[in-house]
Amino acid sequence: MQKKLEQLKYVTQFFPLRFNFFVFFALLILIYRFANQSVADTSSFHHFLVLMSKIGFGILLVILLISLFSTLAACFYFIRHREYFHVEVLNQNEDAHTPRIEVHTFMQKIFRPILGSIQVRYEYNEYQLSSSFLLGRENRFTFFPTMGHRSHIELPNIKEYKINAALLSFQDLFRFFSFTFKNSIQSRFVNLPQTIDTQSSQVEPKTTETDEVRTKSLRQIPGEWLEYKKYEASDDIRRIVWKAFAKNKELLVRKQEITSPYASHVNCYASFYTEKSFSQLSSDAMADYYKNFVWSFYQQLTESNVQVRLHFEKMKKGLVGSEHVAEQISQADWQNEIKTSKYIDTRKGAVLFLHSLLPTEEISKILSTVTPSQLVFYIDLRSVFSNLDTAYWWSRFFLRPKNPINENLLSDWRRNPQRLSWQKEIEEHFTILENSLAKTEIIR
Repeated sequence: MQKKLEQLKYVTQFFPLRFNFFVFFALLILIYRFANQSVADTSSFHHFLVLMSKIGFGILLVILLISLFSTLAACFYFIRHREYFHVEVLNQNEDAHTPRIEVHTFMQKIFRPILGSIQVRYEYNEYQLSSSFLLGRENRFTFFPTMGHRSHIELPNIKEYKINAALLSFQDLFRFFSFTFKNSIQSRFVNLPQTIDTQSSQVEPKTTETDEVRTKSLRQIPGEWLEYKKYEASDDIRRIVWKAFAKNKELLVRKQEITSPYASHVNCYASFYTEKSFSQLSSDAMADYYKNFVWSFYQQLTESNVQVRLHFEKMKKGLVGSEHVAEQISQADWQNEIKTSKYIDTRKGAVLFLHSLLPTEEISKILSTVTPSQLVFYIDLRSVFSNLDTAYWWSRFFLRPKNPINENLLSDWRRNPQRLSWQKEIEEHFTILENSLAKTEIIR
């Protein structure tokens, strides 16, 4: 539903008639009907009002036509000279409280509507629109001036931003008409996760590919009873898989399970699976909180002398290095296609990242297969909202909010109909965590 609303909002940008036009047109109809009604000859004052109404109707109609034709003339000129329109991305400011990019938008030898304006918005990440701004003169005393604007586009969330197009709207003085044109742009920016203090336990490696790091206790290599090889003369006949022989007429034996005091890899499994639907504002805020913690703990593990591997759904294989991992974490998003219990390998995973948006049955399935040697993090995403300012809404109605983003996020959270049922479900998660065999840490 939310995506459809965003698409509808995006499509309305290309509708040429604005709200002011319908109000003005209704006023014209009222004046026209009053000016053309029949009255008695004895009412001289009424005749005077009718005459003034006709004059007013003519003036308003001329204003409407001038607004329309001047806007159309500017549009036709732009269509013939689209090559004069330019967009330059100057820099990306990552040190600010809210990351943003500076963009210089300008058009040479432009013709704008009489006393009208030219508005520009940017489209990014599938139908999302930036705030609008007006192009102003950059050189004066010319009939076809160069108009432009240096604007800042905020990129508040930890994710990939793809700026797809600039929407250029020609508007008349009275905002009756707005003709919008789309100009394609190819720009890409990624906000990387930030490092926070996790204050979490150290983890020992659980799987191995090289016998380099010795563990404190013997480690069973999991799952090898399920692996087979062809029968050899030296193999124990008691390990022959007779069901496979009956089916394929080939002798196979199970590989014997062994223990090893060596391990070299720490496999970390994170999940972005959820069946809940929140607004884009709340979803992005919870994803940022989750990504920051996963990235911070990953960074903490990489400082040790073991190989750390992070896994999550839809992660591209073959990319290594902290920079690539950070970028892939930024590009991750909530999904409802790959269930957590089918993706996470609890036999190999030393660290599991779970979150409060997971269904209760998924958490129960995962924790029923863990061992005391594994570390499970449960990130309570309600902390995103509980850390905001909890002042009453009516006090903020009279006072200017200090941070509009936090203000909107808190209001969005309070309007969420799933809030109460979600909190009850989280309490069930806590009960399952308490009964789990693994080491669990709840992050709030």
